[in-house]
Amino acid sequence: MAKIREVSSRYPDLKTAGRYLSYENALKLEKHVDMAKKTPITLSVIEKAIKNQEDERPSY
Repeated sequence: MAKIREVSSRYPDLKTAGRYLSYENALKLEKHVDMAKKTPITLSVIEKAIKNQEDERPSY
């Protein structure tokens, strides 16, 4: 329960969802947050991702 409170305390919207947030999901959320901190998202990364998505769409 302490881990769930620790993770959900970082997000104001999740404070009331603490009783619905499972331990496994709290660990997954923490893992994603740690990974996001290590990988900076720059404008060029966003532009590249958008371009890749546009290239993958089939044109009709």
